Amino acid sequence: MVEHDERAAAEDPLIELPPDRPVLTLAELTNQVGTAPAGSRHAVTEAAGGAVALVLRRLTLGCKRPLVVITPDRERAQQLMDDLSFVLPPTEHGPDEPRRVLELLASETSPYADVAADRGDAHQRLAALLELASGQVPRVLVLNAAALTRKVLPGEAVLDHSQQLAVGTELDRDETMQQLIEAGYVRAPLVEDPGTCAVRGALLDVWPSGA
Repeated sequence: MVEHDERAAAEDPLIELPPDRPVLTLAELTNQVGTAPAGSRHAVTEAAGGAVALVLRRLTLGCKRPLVVITPDRERAQQLMDDLSFVLPPTEHGPDEPRRVLELLASETSPYADVAADRGDAHQRLAALLELASGQVPRVLVLNAAALTRKVLPGEAVLDHSQQLAVGTELDRDETMQQLIEAGYVRAPLVEDPGTCAVRGALLDVWPSGA
């Protein structure tokens, strides 16, 4: 049985151990990264598919500091988001604890193209920027590579145009509507899209960023 396995490994390069690089367990990798001085660099290969999420899970739990993960494209970023949401344990300190995984993805539309950007994408990105500007650092932040080249609003500007509402809060309807419009919301007869708001009598209807 051992001879058969060795022969299969020799014939299949996908399961052949790299002879020119050390093979580490996740525990060994986590220890190296967690104890390394600031600015050090580690190159890790041979993790693919769902295994990447398992590696990141161990690093997150073992190093106790947030991770920034950069993927080649949006499709891989969204797949990794799904994998991480499944393998990471839930938060321990209630609903006010920063979320486990946060994505900040660049729009698929170039800012120089004569095409209107998707409002849903823009508001998901704005919601992520608000969390970061508020100091709610996630365990893992997932970016696609294009997101590194796009300019973003300063954190101060995001906070200045944000409001936190709670049950029982008394609002001035017209003043709140004006603040929403100044923040970039579009007033509409009926709220059907992200970033729109409407007034019907005493009712203020809003589709907020990230919802």
